[in-house]
Amino acid sequence: MFRTDKVTEHGYLPAYLAITAGVAYHNGAVGRRPVVVELGVRDGASLEMWQTLLPDAVVIGVDNSLACENACPRGTRFIHADQDDQDLEDRIVAVIADELGAFSHVDLLVDDASHDGNLTFISMQNLWPLVRPGGFYVIEDWYVGFGTHPDYDSSMLDTIHRTMEAFMHKPNLSGIESLELRYGMAIYTKA
Repeated sequence: MFRTDKVTEHGYLPAYLAITAGVAYHNGAVGRRPVVVELGVRDGASLEMWQTLLPDAVVIGVDNSLACENACPRGTRFIHADQDDQDLEDRIVAVIADELGAFSHVDLLVDDASHDGNLTFISMQNLWPLVRPGGFYVIEDWYVGFGTHPDYDSSMLDTIHRTMEAFMHKPNLSGIESLELRYGMAIYTKA
């Protein structure tokens, strides 16, 4: 069905089916197109999955490799940037406004980029304000923070811990209603 590693290797599809069903319901109720942003495009297969699960959505892929632009499926938008670029928030806002005629918050933001905890934390600090109330911010593959993982990087596990503490103390991470930890997924819901 979907050729993305989210389905073929990691088993994230059930969680994303639930998330996208909620996104579709919310946007149908308010009469607007959903917005999905993914950091880390790779071969574009996950962008194709978002298009299938949310056919009316504005789907934006962000990657620091220009080669990924060619991997983006037709109908998606691409931003060439590092995940921690200070102007990334403004660039995403501009693409959304261009697609919809005005800015609309992000319904689902997925960080599947570097799997480096420091960059992931910076991204969340910078991009969390774009997520609409009731929307989702997902950090994928945080399990690389466990010593038994072959790509071990403790900074990812540290990031999960830092976000849990930071949203209690820092205004740009305030408004986290819940954090659900699943295999490889940290799913933040905005209050």
